Amino acid sequence: MKRVFILIITCLLAAMTLTETGCSNRSTNGEATGDSIKMTKEDSLSPAKWLASLSHQISMNPNNYALYNDRSEVYLRLDSLKAAIQDVEKALKINDSISETYYLRGYYACLDKDTAKAVESLEKAMTLGTINSEVPYQLGQIAFMQKNYVKADDLFNQAIRRDSTQAIYYFAKGYLNQQQKNGTKALSFYKEALKKDSAFSKAYIQLYDLYMNVLKNEDQANTQIETLLKIQPGHPLGNYYKAKKLFGDATRLKVLIKKEPFMEAMNKAVDAYTVSLSGDSSFVQAFYERGYTYFIMDKHDEAIKDFEKTVALDPKYFQAYFMLGSIHEYYKDNTTALSFYKKAVEAKPDFKEAIYAIKELSGSR
Repeated sequence: MKRVFILIITCLLAAMTLTETGCSNRSTNGEATGDSIKMTKEDSLSPAKWLASLSHQISMNPNNYALYNDRSEVYLRLDSLKAAIQDVEKALKINDSISETYYLRGYYACLDKDTAKAVESLEKAMTLGTINSEVPYQLGQIAFMQKNYVKADDLFNQAIRRDSTQAIYYFAKGYLNQQQKNGTKALSFYKEALKKDSAFSKAYIQLYDLYMNVLKNEDQANTQIETLLKIQPGHPLGNYYKAKKLFGDATRLKVLIKKEPFMEAMNKAVDAYTVSLSGDSSFVQAFYERGYTYFIMDKHDEAIKDFEKTVALDPKYFQAYFMLGSIHEYYKDNTTALSFYKKAVEAKPDFKEAIYAIKELSGSR
């Protein structure tokens, strides 16, 4: 018996670059990035050499708070968050009236998942009259994560007033409106973000989600992905959504009993999933869905490999256990099938299909 678990795919909320505390990487024009260190020699010196230079300058002038701020940013680029935090605290001991130092302290606290300290520091930067647009933006991110949408909207507006060139601020407004079920406003802000930066991949991805799941316009949704892939052909999530479309096209061909076009379309879906995984080798959903595509094509060896990779990356992925059980049951290996069905139920105790399969196989042994 070859069991088929109906594939239900929910769209990924892949939009905002938020950590658990609500922080995001500081913005440049377009994609959010952590590489916005304001170093005057960053084009001529590597971060390690710039760190050595700053450390030497500090040894010669240990009471210059700005040097500690600069070095903290280099430490961050070198993935030394603890050292970055220590330097910004030293800067505050020397001079506690500089808004930029409090901004850095708040940003590092965000990365360290210390929301209370982040809010305290960023609000202090605001009190000191900062002109840095990132201060209200980061506070807005935290307010958003705390579901204080009115406050988040006000803070994002403040960020835009300080710097209207940043696409990510308009994107944040769009995402905020989408969360509040205001699709029309969300659409306008995503489009405004793309006016600021036509290569802003997150805006295309979120527009896809908006068109597909809120505005119910599949053609427009797929157009966003087509545009994105013209700009970034290897974009993992873009290729993932392309593969989903190709999979849907292929299944419609199968219904029409067109075997050769069906297999050709399925192979295209597999290719798109593969491109997605080449850009993100830990993309669990893409492994599962490529495995499911192989399963539909009766390429069971390939399907098994992808389902095994899925559960290796995510041991709670109950659908993949079920599919592994289904394939082994198809080949009459009921012992192995039963073990996978049991793992599916362990991962999801109310998984009815797996519970039924266990009862049926246990009764047949």
